[in-house]
Amino acid sequence: MHALIRDLLQRYDDDTWEGDVVPAGCTPPEGAFVIARSAGRAIACGGFTPFGEPGIAELKRMYVDPVGRGRGVARALLGHLESRALAAGYRLLCLAAGTKQPEALRLYERAGYAVAERGWGTWADDPLSVFLEKPLGTHAPGAATR
Repeated sequence: MHALIRDLLQRYDDDTWEGDVVPAGCTPPEGAFVIARSAGRAIACGGFTPFGEPGIAELKRMYVDPVGRGRGVARALLGHLESRALAAGYRLLCLAAGTKQPEALRLYERAGYAVAERGWGTWADDPLSVFLEKPLGTHAPGAATR
């Protein structure tokens, strides 16, 4: 998780971190947070929390260490989190990503995420933020209505 924070601070030329390492709400049964390991070393993490109205969850802190990139780790982790969110009763998964994370944006686009109609939270009007969503139970691209 500390690698995630360092990576984000470096990409966005920032020196402050105000969020929780593991976001509140990432606990079962409404949420989840998972860590992927290889040879006993944490190489990826991510989770989801309830988001506003019933049936919607927000993907949080999705990160793959450089050692795990290019090996399908992110795709597998995202699929796992989507399955867990669907099993927890969510019909839509949304997320906020940054324009300086092109590899993440490609991953989400390939997984069927589309640009959301509006942003939310602290970064709602931030030009460096991209808000995406995907109806769960489908791999077809397309935005869902909220």
